Order: sequence, then C-alpha cells, then structure tokens
Amino acid sequence: MRSLLFAFVLIIFVAFIDSEEWLKEDINSPKIQEIVHEAVKLYNDDCESEFYRVPTKIISVECNGEDYRIKMRLCESPCSTKNNIEKYSGCNIKAQKLKEVTLRVTASGKSEAKHLKVDEVKEIKDELLTLASDPPWSEA
Repeated sequence: MRSLLFAFVLIIFVAFIDSEEWLKEDINSPKIQEIVHEAVKLYNDDCESEFYRVPTKIISVECNGEDYRIKMRLCESPCSTKNNIEKYSGCNIKAQKLKEVTLRVTASGKSEAKHLKVDEVKEIKDELLTLASDPPWSEA
C-alpha cells in the first residue's frame, strides 16, 4: 500500500514539474545572448565534427525557472579553433550544412549554461542563410 501511495505522489510530482510554463525571453538581452553563446559552446563540445557550428539565426528562447529552451539554426564553419570565437565574426559558413536545433540548458546565476540536452535536430536544405558576420540575434 505504501509503495502504491509513493508511486501516486511521484506521478503527481513529475506531472507538476512537466507542466511548468515556458516563458518567451528577449533574444536581444545580454544575459540571453551569453546563455546562447554558452549553449553553442556546449553543443560543439559534444559534437564529433571537425567543424565548429555557429548560429545563423536565433528563432526563440524560452525560460522555465533556471532552464532555457533555445531554438536556433546552426551552420558548419571551418573556423580554426572553438575557443577563439567570440562573436562568430570572420567564420565562413558552409551553406550545405545547416541544422535547426532545439537545445535545453540550465543556467547558473552568472548566465553560465550547463547540463545540455538536445531536444531536436533537423537538417535544413535549400535555404538562404544570413551572414555569420551578423550577430545571429539581430533582426533583419
């Protein structure tokens, strides 16, 4: 009987956690830009590719407490090192390697992203790209 009660309470708790509302964030905010930058670094650290992926467009950023869900387009770039890229300027992009990704990260109080979870990745073909020298969060 106790285990049944425990299972019921656990299900209610999980349902409550999953039902928290995601609120849209301002993609031009310096805090959000830093979180996006950190999320891209984490994503590239996890990738087994010789190319660094740079954001070409930030589609949306949503917050659910400390968790952030970031939907963006990433494109491969033959930049020499991952650590030297600050604003993604000067990185040539490879038009054939565009992906739309949804990443989920937890941010500390210092806008540091950690605990990366990739929710969705899909290839995008035959699409016009913005220049990587433009900040990905700028509106055209």
